[in-house]
Amino acid sequence: MNSDDEQDLAAVEALRARGPAWISAEEADVRMDHIETAVQKTSAEDAEDLAAAAEWDALKASGQSVTVTHEEARRRLGLS
Repeated sequence: MNSDDEQDLAAVEALRARGPAWISAEEADVRMDHIETAVQKTSAEDAEDLAAAAEWDALKASGQSVTVTHEEARRRLGLS
C-alpha cells in the first residue's frame, strides 16, 4: 500500500470514527432546495449553450454565418 492509499484509508477511518452527522429535517430541506436550485440553473445554462451551438452550426451549414477577422472585431468594438 502506498502513502496515498494509507492517507485515504486514514481519512475514511476518521470519518467512520466520528459517526453520522445528524441534521434537522428543516435543515435537510433547505440544503436540498439549494441543491435543486443549483442543478436547475446549471441545466438551464447547459440547454442555452446547446441551443446556441446548434443555432451556430445551422448558420454555418446554410452558409449564412458571418465572420470577421480579429482585427476587424477589435476595430468595431473600439479596442484598436
